[in-house]
Amino acid sequence: MKMTGNTILITGGTSGIGLGLALRLHEAGNKVVVAGRRKELLDEITAEHPGIDALVLDVADPDSIARARETVAASHPGLNVLVNNAGIMLRPPLSHPTRLSCTQRHESGSVGTPRTHTTNTKNGALTSNEAAITH
Repeated sequence: MKMTGNTILITGGTSGIGLGLALRLHEAGNKVVVAGRRKELLDEITAEHPGIDALVLDVADPDSIARARETVAASHPGLNVLVNNAGIMLRPPLSHPTRLSCTQRHESGSVGTPRTHTTNTKNGALTSNEAAITH
């Protein structure tokens, strides 16, 4: 990937690694769009860092993904990089006496199975995929 002159969408870009990447990539000469669920936080980021754009996006909500796709297509048609950083990790209560074994948890697909909802760019459109990691 060339490191400058890109238009980059970073999901989960309102804190932590996502925000750190957004700031660094913006400083390197890229157009950066941070995406996240909390509009107030997105507004703070754009106010504190002129030139960074924001997009309200909940990657677990198909309607939010559809709205984001339309917004990005209209406002950033040159989007060429996606940093898919949104997600959560559920931690099972391993010390709880009624816990299932790890094998049972993986087979059942319940607590302890990392789940990610992703957005991808394909031919200029955002699409939604869901994956579960079971091993």
